Amino acid sequence: MRILIIILAVGLFSCGQALKDKKSVVEKVKMVEKVEKVETTISDLPTIGEKIQGDFNGDRHMDTATATKIKEGKGNPVEDGTADEYAIQFSETSLKSIDAGCCSICLINEGDLNNDGTDEISIFQAPMNGCTCSMTSHHSLR
Repeated sequence: MRILIIILAVGLFSCGQALKDKKSVVEKVKMVEKVEKVETTISDLPTIGEKIQGDFNGDRHMDTATATKIKEGKGNPVEDGTADEYAIQFSETSLKSIDAGCCSICLINEGDLNNDGTDEISIFQAPMNGCTCSMTSHHSLR
């Protein structure tokens, strides 16, 4: 009788441990599936170009940032003309436009560099005249 109780106790403990292990494995599989889904979603988004996506306001929804020419220039600025003017505009209306000045723009989603929950943007611009490009980074856009 004692042996039967010991066997039952060991069996129940083993089943309980197996159940815990099974739950742990199921939870780990679910976590991996979530991570894979997020990585797939993020890798499919454009992160460099005139139009990029990212979570720029920290609401966990993808926003679009677009480099837009807002004013057509007239002539060469070095010869008393005016340069084109650009702004970075966002699909999310709560985000203000960024005045980017002149010349062609390439946007870069840098990811969340400072761990504040929002993606940072770098703006790479061609020079107005000359050979020196400029690069600026913007964070906390919200």
